[in-house]
Amino acid sequence: MKDKPTKWGFKLYELCENSFGYVRLVEMYCAVKRISNKPVDVTMRLLQPLLDQGYRLYVDNYYCCPDLWNQMQGRNTMLVGTCRKNRVGMPADLFQNRQRPGDFDFRRKGQLVATRWFDKREVVTLSTIHQPQLTETIGRYQVKEKPLAVIDYIKFMSGVDHSDQLLSYFPMRRRSQKWWKKTFFHLLTFVGVQTTILLNKHRTQHRRRRTNLASVLKEVSVALVDKDVIFVPQADNVPLPMDRLKERHSLSVCPNTEASDSRGKKAQRRFKFCADRAKAAEQTPAERKNKRKLTTTWCGECKLGLCLDCFEIYHTKRDYINN
Repeated sequence: MKDKPTKWGFKLYELCENSFGYVRLVEMYCAVKRISNKPVDVTMRLLQPLLDQGYRLYVDNYYCCPDLWNQMQGRNTMLVGTCRKNRVGMPADLFQNRQRPGDFDFRRKGQLVATRWFDKREVVTLSTIHQPQLTETIGRYQVKEKPLAVIDYIKFMSGVDHSDQLLSYFPMRRRSQKWWKKTFFHLLTFVGVQTTILLNKHRTQHRRRRTNLASVLKEVSVALVDKDVIFVPQADNVPLPMDRLKERHSLSVCPNTEASDSRGKKAQRRFKFCADRAKAAEQTPAERKNKRKLTTTWCGECKLGLCLDCFEIYHTKRDYINN
């Protein structure tokens, strides 16, 4: 689309859930003549599995028009969205008078209400669930009156914005002569975003620590490259996971520190196996704290606390957590 910041490339139509930004359905534009790519037809194809279930659909002015509501009538699905005033079916007399800031007007046809409100610019909405009236909202510097449809539109359209925001953190679209490369890496990031959203929703409900998109993308990428590699977060001074299987290592006593010398005790390190197995089991911080263990021996090359029995497993097994 020539008016977009990214003018060339592929185009995706997405139907998002509003609270977390999870994409329920997605369709890629393929320029196939036998499939209609009109905004109304695209919207109805994406909405088809969710009709007759009492959902509310919020759309922007690219998709919203009276014809869309004509096709949704009788399907127990409501419509709210901003609309362009030159759409077919919009009431012409609604736009005859010139408006000033704060002016509000509306027209009704059955259940569909078209409103015209002027703030800093003209805002036109279509709604089947809101009354054509203004309500007070508290802004940063003043109290302002807004239409109910505009307030809910701003509130519930945030799902798409949240999904796009997460995608923008790790942009994988690069200049390439192969279109499928752009598509593959974008879909890879897209899957990572959806996985992160669902995982955080599950962890929030069970009061567990939320994860981030970077860690999910790393695990997905490693799983695609080598199914036997287990990704474990490492400190800066710790060798890569596969170095522990290649280099020569030796078990020794943890060197003393100023803290251990002042207490007159042997130096101790956190037991590596307890920490990794607790993370793999997705235990809460309280559960991990109760199982925390310390050891007086360590691997000097890996700088990790290990006992005699676990030293051999850690340096010979790829998946040392489940062994």
